Amino acid sequence: TGSESAELDDEDLPGAINGVTASDNDGQGIYLAANWKLGNVELGAAVAKFDSAWIEDNFAGDHGTNPFPTGGVLADFSNDNEQVWMLSAGYDWQDHIKGLKTVVSYKDGSDAKNSANAALGEADENELAFDLTYQVPVIKGLAVRYTYLDYHSAKTGRLDGVKEDDTDHRFYVDYTYRFF
Repeated sequence: TGSESAELDDEDLPGAINGVTASDNDGQGIYLAANWKLGNVELGAAVAKFDSAWIEDNFAGDHGTNPFPTGGVLADFSNDNEQVWMLSAGYDWQDHIKGLKTVVSYKDGSDAKNSANAALGEADENELAFDLTYQVPVIKGLAVRYTYLDYHSAKTGRLDGVKEDDTDHRFYVDYTYRFF
């Protein structure tokens, strides 16, 4: 792990062999999530709780593969002791504009602690996201997507898994072609 700038890396202990020595840095992350689909409307809710550093380290630099439904895009939302809740609402505009979908979600993480020593830092964080996707009907396999992300944190001390406030605009163009 690389948690909190390596204070918990077992590979740094005397006699440890990098890639061979077993890590004592166990972590636990649990969640409960539910989604409801009512016609063109989809509603979602989730809550997650984390313990120890391992989960935080795995997704500290790669937020795209975080399997937790409460995982953020600009920050991982999986810090030691952190509790996260999320609400989302989406709408499929197929009755008005074929291929258009929108989703708004809000995540709130609280009580995150420095995983090396809780006295060194604590934080709360939240993220508001708006996602607009359009599957272009006239060109099979072509989709465009725009996401707006607004992330805020309140941090005291040092907590590597919590980022500075940030606003992000992302635009994607995806084309998929099947050969058979």
